[in-house]
Amino acid sequence: MKGCPETVRPAVGAVRARPPDGTVKVVLSLLESADFLGRCRYVELQAFSLLGRRAAGCGDPAVAGYAAGASLAHGWRARQLEELRPVSTGLPRAAEL
Repeated sequence: MKGCPETVRPAVGAVRARPPDGTVKVVLSLLESADFLGRCRYVELQAFSLLGRRAAGCGDPAVAGYAAGASLAHGWRARQLEELRPVSTGLPRAAEL
């Protein structure tokens, strides 16, 4: 995920920060970062699901093992992104919805 926030277009009201090395990075608001992390998590969940289905239906054991491992890695990243996503105290979490 390194480098993901720099690929996002700055939204209206986003602040641009210029670090000492001269690169321009976009600073996202709380809502923008929640949206961005949610979108990244969605991609990881889709890859997890797709690779898991492919692993189950694959005839070659080596390819099935590779797809299953890749599926688990995408699932792990989706979980990490869920934990990074900003939430407000008192609002339901993803599992409660």
